[in-house]
Amino acid sequence: MKNYSVVVNPQSSQGKALSFWNEGIKSQVEKKLNIKLSPNDIHILDFTSNTENQLKTWIKGRLGTSNKFISISGDGGIHHLVNALIRETGEEDLKKITVGAVGMGSSNDFHKPNKSLLAERFPARLSFENTIQRDIGLCRDLTNNKSHYLLINASLGLTAHANHFFNSSSPILKFLQKANTNVAINYAALSELIRYKNQRIQIKYQDLVRNVEVSNLVLLKQNHFAGNFYFKNAPTPTDGNLALYVHHGLSKLKFVKEMQFLEKGIFNDGPNSFSSFVKSLEITAKENFIVELDGETFSSKNISIETKSKILSVCKS
Repeated sequence: MKNYSVVVNPQSSQGKALSFWNEGIKSQVEKKLNIKLSPNDIHILDFTSNTENQLKTWIKGRLGTSNKFISISGDGGIHHLVNALIRETGEEDLKKITVGAVGMGSSNDFHKPNKSLLAERFPARLSFENTIQRDIGLCRDLTNNKSHYLLINASLGLTAHANHFFNSSSPILKFLQKANTNVAINYAALSELIRYKNQRIQIKYQDLVRNVEVSNLVLLKQNHFAGNFYFKNAPTPTDGNLALYVHHGLSKLKFVKEMQFLEKGIFNDGPNSFSSFVKSLEITAKENFIVELDGETFSSKNISIETKSKILSVCKS
């Protein structure tokens, strides 16, 4: 199948993604891939209706003629595209599909450390002739009987709360997101730093059970996380592992200092932190906690996460 299918999130790039797409990115994608996209090849997400249902319906109509999908969005848009693809195809048939992307989000962690750019600005992974069959994670929300797939990371604690607030309908945040993304990110992080209280959770992994007052928990499939942070020790795309990093019982000041270390790729193992490579884990709590997957959030009291080995083909660059 030679046809390409493109999903554009008009809310990306501070609401300017559709303008960027129409005013030059579309033609650059066509030039790079040596194709000509028709209107039927492009789906513009409509946020006045259920985006999950409309994306699922559009994908269903495309699968007979297209096995190459491109996300024009941030990390959350790629997350929604892959989840919609899996729900339509199933895990086994997903292996026949390749996903590429142009990054128009606030973090674009999916693209890092890839250096390919469109318009000298937007990171791009469009090399459909150079792909890798990579792992993804399956997160089961055992409280609400739902499943979600993740490509980049999962998190609980303060960064998950900051992501949740960043995605909210706060008028101040909406204004800041349009004015300056970095200012909006810092505002969301500071607001949640002030409000957040460490939450007691139980983590089961390997043969261990740990009960902690979680300050922050990150589960990684690649090095980069939440824009400015990264971890030097992370799984490869195909090794079947996830990297677990946990900070617990931290004061607010200590949390800020640890995040400053993570901007340099340094995770300090100590009395208030631990790390491990895992293939699966389960997290439970008496009260709801916020879960972040690739920048998107939901609430639960009980989740499990496991790796699904080499089921998604993505462009390397």
